[in-house]
Amino acid sequence: MNISDLSVQLVSWPQASGPDSTLGVVKVETNTGLVGHSFLGTNWRGAHFDTPYLLEVIKPLVLGRNPLDSEAIWQEVRYARRDYSIRAIGAFDVALMDIAGKAANLPVFRLLGAYRSSLPAYASTGGLDSPEAFAREAIEFRDAGWSAYKIHPPRIPAVDVSVAVAVRTAVGAEMKLMFDPVSAYGFPDAMRVGRELEELGYEWFEDPLDDANIDGYIKLREKMSIPIMATEYAPGGFESLHHWVSQGATDMLRADVTVKGGIAPVMKIAHLAEAFHMNCELHHGGNALANVANLHVSGAISNCEFYEVVINDTSRNFGLVDPPEVDSEGMIDIPENPGLGVQIDFDLLNHHAIQTLE
Repeated sequence: MNISDLSVQLVSWPQASGPDSTLGVVKVETNTGLVGHSFLGTNWRGAHFDTPYLLEVIKPLVLGRNPLDSEAIWQEVRYARRDYSIRAIGAFDVALMDIAGKAANLPVFRLLGAYRSSLPAYASTGGLDSPEAFAREAIEFRDAGWSAYKIHPPRIPAVDVSVAVAVRTAVGAEMKLMFDPVSAYGFPDAMRVGRELEELGYEWFEDPLDDANIDGYIKLREKMSIPIMATEYAPGGFESLHHWVSQGATDMLRADVTVKGGIAPVMKIAHLAEAFHMNCELHHGGNALANVANLHVSGAISNCEFYEVVINDTSRNFGLVDPPEVDSEGMIDIPENPGLGVQIDFDLLNHHAIQTLE
């Protein structure tokens, strides 16, 4: 079996608020008729930014290659240029794993070595205008069976503390709560907010400081008892994460197939974390098929506790007929069909198509 073609269909991707984005439907064809798919692009970074790298750099390197040699291919394409598109590499790697699962007649998570077939989801939220609004929403998800809720607060420290207090007061002690100000704070504000989160029993404090501020994270973690989660956008890719571990800059590693370069590096990050008795919590993937790919990885590792669902992004399932959904007990099942195991809505995508690039 070898790769016979690689193409990207650019699709106009409607958003609930703000301008449309572009979704790239990546198609990897083989001479046996097996086809692998993935999606490229997020609602904040359209696929048109990364498609040129996929077609101009990756495609010439992979035509004629065995798609099952995914590790060898991944190692080659990530070193093809010093200035590269990690998102293009990630989308291509996911499509190769889709082919591998179909070739083996297995879902990707079982091909990787299944640890479980479902896991708890957490509701990941933001953009609300008051502590009371966050509290009402948290109650709504608690009452719907969800066991965990993550806050992206307004990023004003005093207001953020009010949000944290209001949500904990509203849902009680049983619901697990996480807090992610998206690198908004300097060290003093991170300390002030973190101390409040400790008192309130929050599960983790995510990305309080700038992504590159490893020294600040070391100092913050030394002074805090709440688990610190960093490395979502840590510079240097997965190869840099051993510094965060060895220097004690974070309690957990963060990964997803979109921003780390595919399933291959996410598995490496998870295993690095496991070797140091740390969790690797998977971030959402930014589009429907990347989210599914992250779900498969979470089913193949033991050190990921939750699956992230961005609840205020109504476009998160765009392009799928049967996206995985959270059940009444707050759990999400991993697709059992071969490959990524979900049905792509080609009629919808064709309706919104802009052009196909080869």
